[in-house]
Amino acid sequence: MTEKIRGTVLHWRRHEKFPYHFGHIETHDGSTGGKNVYFKSNEIAPQSPAPFPDAEVEFDLQSREEADGQASFFAANVRVLSAPQTQEQSDTVRGIVKFFNDKLGYGFVETDKGDVHVGGLGRTASHSGTPLRGGDLVEVVYVEGEKGKTARDVTRDGFEPNSQFGDPFNDFFEFGSSDWKRMLIKLAEEEPWDFKNVDSHTDFPVLSSYIEHTVRRLQEMEEGLLVSNDGDSLAFNTGLVTDSQEQIFGFASRLDGEGLRPWVLRKFLREGERAYSEVFGGRKPPLASYWDNPADLIFDPRLSLEIDTTHILARLDRFPEILRENEHMARNAVIAAKAGAELRAYRNYKVAVPQYFRDKGGKGELQLLLPICLEEPSRADLAITVAKTASDDAYRSATVLTLDQAYNNARLLARPDREWLDPEFQ
Repeated sequence: MTEKIRGTVLHWRRHEKFPYHFGHIETHDGSTGGKNVYFKSNEIAPQSPAPFPDAEVEFDLQSREEADGQASFFAANVRVLSAPQTQEQSDTVRGIVKFFNDKLGYGFVETDKGDVHVGGLGRTASHSGTPLRGGDLVEVVYVEGEKGKTARDVTRDGFEPNSQFGDPFNDFFEFGSSDWKRMLIKLAEEEPWDFKNVDSHTDFPVLSSYIEHTVRRLQEMEEGLLVSNDGDSLAFNTGLVTDSQEQIFGFASRLDGEGLRPWVLRKFLREGERAYSEVFGGRKPPLASYWDNPADLIFDPRLSLEIDTTHILARLDRFPEILRENEHMARNAVIAAKAGAELRAYRNYKVAVPQYFRDKGGKGELQLLLPICLEEPSRADLAITVAKTASDDAYRSATVLTLDQAYNNARLLARPDREWLDPEFQ
């Protein structure tokens, strides 16, 4: 059936993988039984303005019976009757992505006309269908409204190497699939890759951080990344294993093209897979190495622990709610918790969990994480980071981390023991 009908546009989004927009329309007369009407950019009438959200439109209603007997509805020849949002002055500008939440599909683009907010466009994607990342160069169509500059469309056309908004991992790889993290999780031993207590801007944030920092460390090592004899393929050791304890390697292909990163991450392979040996033979990429002296991974109870309580209290926002508004009580709790942490580490060396930390992305150093029990003596609320002094005769404190932050940092070296930091046992 075909019928001319009117309605209101609910949303209008760029497709993740394909070069068109799509949206849904809510009809005015209820002729679709409460179901919204789907439409694509190639169904918009010639010379009609773009159907942004809240636009009033007229269209030809079409329906189709699905396999389950239910009807689905489609719009053809969509014509915009009134579009308040299109009355705003639009502009097009180039910029660089400062931040993008690929989980919720919003972020900010820095331009010479100020920051532009990106949101409501779905999981805005690059040319490969993967979400935007910090450092991506984009062209933005935006409007100026009450809430500032808001993007109506974003198109990625390159990236800026060594940008303050990027990182060595994201500057190195394009992604062959937006599901690369799920591909790796499916292959590896099961473990918790999500934060337990807070939300994140990305899916599987612990895994994201782990792979990003692992690759960065391998880039710093001599021959940490393995390149094929013909120079067209690259492999790196993820440091993860399958259930049968086979090593898992990342596999990438070289890219040549303007605006592209040098490699595209294609897939993950078990070390025994034929697809790997056909390219690299018997050569294997090394594990990322973070220390020269294994003794640095263990807390030395002979050394004193010096805590800068005032510096620790600067992060009251990470403390339990009952202590956030009472600094005196929080200070006393930290002093008591310090003594408890030392005693636990003296009895059991596994209490001190090693982490590899980079100060503002610079050179890394080994630190130890100790539990800080503020409310209950048997349950950690925070982790305090400590490192040896330059004279190696004491430990000094750096800051306190939430347990999610601590686990995320510790996972880079090894999956933490279940003494107190494993999120499955918090």
